[in-house]
Amino acid sequence: LRLNKTRSEQVPEHVITNMAASMESPDPQKNHWEKFSFSIKFQEDGNLNFDLIQSIVEAALYNPERAPVDDSEAREKDRVTCSANIVHQADKHLRGIVSSRMKSMKEENF
Repeated sequence: LRLNKTRSEQVPEHVITNMAASMESPDPQKNHWEKFSFSIKFQEDGNLNFDLIQSIVEAALYNPERAPVDDSEAREKDRVTCSANIVHQADKHLRGIVSSRMKSMKEENF
């Protein structure tokens, strides 16, 4: 907001506030594709560690995110195995019964 006030044409303050509230910091623990993401905090003196920034960008350049492996064949095989398993069938059936009962209780305001 402080930088915005120095501009000749300012962005409305509520636009900046809303945008800042909706942005998320990178989370490499949660999203593997963000492993080389980083945030740079603004400093009043304008000093930035460009060597550090360059080394991170280079590391990302030389270690691109790999496309996910197509394991649809293995997943289909696992799905067939699960479907044939009697315990899995019983679990699926019981979940259906519980779900149905919960819906009817909700409708009855139980």
